[in-house]
Amino acid sequence: ALDELDIFTPEMIEERVEVREGDILFIHTGWWKYSFLSPEGDEEKYIHRHPGPHHSIVPWLIEKKIHVWGVDMISTDHP
Repeated sequence: ALDELDIFTPEMIEERVEVREGDILFIHTGWWKYSFLSPEGDEEKYIHRHPGPHHSIVPWLIEKKIHVWGVDMISTDHP
């Protein structure tokens, strides 16, 4: 799991899973536990302090021809 404002990179993803051309990629950060739907919910933390991708993820997603990607956070953007 990632901590507040952490950044994840393509290399971190590839250390954990094989990403093939054309895959659908969902990144599990563990951050969903701070959503309002969780008993541990912390809306401020969930919305304003979530982790996010390093800028190098964009060319990597294009190179891998990832069709769809998502995260278990409020946004794929880093705050």
